[in-house]
Amino acid sequence: MQEDAIERRQHQRRMAQIDRKLAENSTSIVRWLFAWLCTGLALVGLLGWQHHRNQQVVESTPIGELQDLRPVAQPTGFNPVVLVLQTSSGFLSLHEPMNLANGEALVREMRASGRSYVCDAQRTQCAEIARTGKP
Repeated sequence: MQEDAIERRQHQRRMAQIDRKLAENSTSIVRWLFAWLCTGLALVGLLGWQHHRNQQVVESTPIGELQDLRPVAQPTGFNPVVLVLQTSSGFLSLHEPMNLANGEALVREMRASGRSYVCDAQRTQCAEIARTGKP
């Protein structure tokens, strides 16, 4: 009888240790989930802010009329140049294609994100200007 009582106490001690360990693990899981949730929300907020800054036009200047529009034969690289256009003020390389008619008025827009875009006068089409490869 006394042996049964000793065995029960030992069993209760082991179960108490197991319960403590499970409680520690569940607290740890909740903390990790909370950290992942906060990180995800911060990332979504950052991406939303970048999108907002990319939509804000800081400066808009006319760059003349379209004279020529040529696709690049084999675009390469991470951000490939796909189109070269010639205006009355010079040449520009673009990352996205545009469907424009010769003689159409164009504007260059500087966005709050620091990126430059070429848009038609009505601003129905815009394409990012390729950055120069300066170090």
